[in-house]
Amino acid sequence: DDLIGNAMDITPAFCDWNKHVKAPGQCYNTPCTWGVYMCGLNIEYMLEKGLDKIEEEAKLKAEMLYNYMDSTDGFYTN
Repeated sequence: DDLIGNAMDITPAFCDWNKHVKAPGQCYNTPCTWGVYMCGLNIEYMLEKGLDKIEEEAKLKAEMLYNYMDSTDGFYTN
């Protein structure tokens, strides 16, 4: 009961439990649980690995990709 009617102004509609209680027969769109789950796994992975390491790997991958694109003799153009 402490969650009902105590939502802050910035609370999204689907998290305002008072709206759900006062609107029987209506269902507000709920967030995609798979997307939330995957986002949580991704954030956990990034925190474990470290953002500096992820940035370093991203730069290396970008360098490899752009070097390959530059070596195609104009197949990939801007």
